[in-house]
This record gives sequence, structure tokens and C-alpha cells, in this order.
Amino acid sequence: MKSNLFVFRVKGGLGSQMLAYATSYALKKKRKDAVVIADFNYFREKIENRWGHILTPQLKYVFNIDEHYLPAPLYKEMMRSISDKRNSECAKVHRAGDNFNFDSSIFEQEGFIIFTNNSWCSWEYFDEFQDDIKELYKFTSYKRKENIQLSRHILTTNSVGIHIRRNDFVSNGQSLCSIEYYKNAINKASSVVPDPHYLIVSDDKEWCRKFINPIIGDSPIFYTDNSGVDGFRDMQLLSECKAKIIANSSFSGWAAWLNHKWFTISPSNFSPDIENVQLSNMVYKKWITVE
Repeated sequence: MKSNLFVFRVKGGLGSQMLAYATSYALKKKRKDAVVIADFNYFREKIENRWGHILTPQLKYVFNIDEHYLPAPLYKEMMRSISDKRNSECAKVHRAGDNFNFDSSIFEQEGFIIFTNNSWCSWEYFDEFQDDIKELYKFTSYKRKENIQLSRHILTTNSVGIHIRRNDFVSNGQSLCSIEYYKNAINKASSVVPDPHYLIVSDDKEWCRKFINPIIGDSPIFYTDNSGVDGFRDMQLLSECKAKIIANSSFSGWAAWLNHKWFTISPSNFSPDIENVQLSNMVYKKWITVE
């Protein structure tokens, strides 16, 4: 009989949910003496994120991954432990260090452990199981004609995908990748990719047309047009690009990690304006960094 119970509280947007679930999968593979549950009760609370949007579980819709919900008594005990900010009589709350980087101690816990991290910001948690994770996170076939045509173009040209995340980061005061970063990254990509075709994934297309299009110059440029429940298709399209220029976001980080082809250019620091937080583990070992 298994004597350990490990509960991952899945939170956040799609990228964060994928990180939490992948980390829980790795823990389940490593700890045969434990029951490991990725719990989705957080989304039943109808929580708004920092930008006023109701967060929803997305792994079932996107990847057909079953969502598990702890029974009410166990969930109540878990929430009491979290809200008291201390360990209860039967549950221990595990919180990662302030810098959010890889914490190997999660694989060494004993008892009833609640993992409460907002994000598991390191590929190192599950990199040894990457074949399994990539199988779990297989996208379904496109339905919209526009995505089918765009995917065909990506796969038959020297495609370079660029992710530019702005609107929610701007409203929250979160650090953005600078124009200088995109200029350096685009120049680097253009110097090694013959006849590049650029795919831009962004929540601020007007800004991109004003500031990014001139950097790209005469090379062909295409924009995605997915939103709402189909927003994940942008991750799928970006993952198909032969080269990628990602933002300081797990959304494009996943696109690069799931389907590494020619190369990925990444910012060296995912959260440069947050004191004592570097998120350096979000830069995967195969990626190229530019400032």
C-alpha cells in the first residue's frame, strides 16, 4: 500500500497548467511509493487572474487529459493547510524557493504533501521524460481553414516563428522583451536562415506591425488569428516553425520545447524586473540566448 500522497494544485493559464501537470507526471514516474494527483479544484473557485479574466482548466480541451478533483473532505483539509500558511496535523505544504528555479527536494518528500507553486518554472523537473510528455501534449488536427493553410505554409518554407506578448504584461506592469531583443534576434535569424518567412504570434498585432515589421523588412510576414478557446492553436502553429524567437513566456517556451527543429532564440532572463527572481531555468539548454 502506498503511504505517500502528493497533490499538485494546478493553476494559471495554459503554459502554467502544462508545467504543473508535467512536473506531477515526472514525480509519479519517480516515486512508485506515492499516489500523485494533479488537482484542478482551483478552477472551480472561478478565480480571476491579474487581468480580470476567469481562469479555466485547459488540458482536457486541448490535449484530452483528464482533470482530477480531490474529494471534498481532503480538499478542505488541503485548503486549510494552505490558508493557515503552516502545516496541519496531516498535511505539509511545500513551497519552492523565491527564485522559482529547479528544486530537487520535491522528489524527496514523505507523507501528505501539497505542492502550491504558481508555476514549475524549470524544464529540468521532467526533461528525462520528454518523450512521454511530448506524447501527452500532442495537438489535435486543425479545423479552421485559415490554420490549415498557415500550417502548410509553415511546413513548406523556411519559417521563423516570433512570439510577442504584450497586452496582459503591460496592464500588469510585468517586464517585456525589449524591441532591442527582437531586433537582435531577428537579425541573428535572418543571417543564418535563407529566404525566411516570419510567423508572428501576438496579442498586440497593431504594435507589431508598427515596430516589428520594419525590422523584418522585405521578408514575407504572416500573423495568426486565433483567440478564445482556440488560442492554443497559436502555440501549435509556433511549434511547427523551423526556427523560433520566443518571449519571456511559458506559452512560447512550450512551443519551442515540444518541437525543437533548427534553433530557438530566447531572452536570457524571463523576469528581469522582479527582484531576486531570474527564472533562469526557463531557458532550455538547447536554446540560444540574446539580450
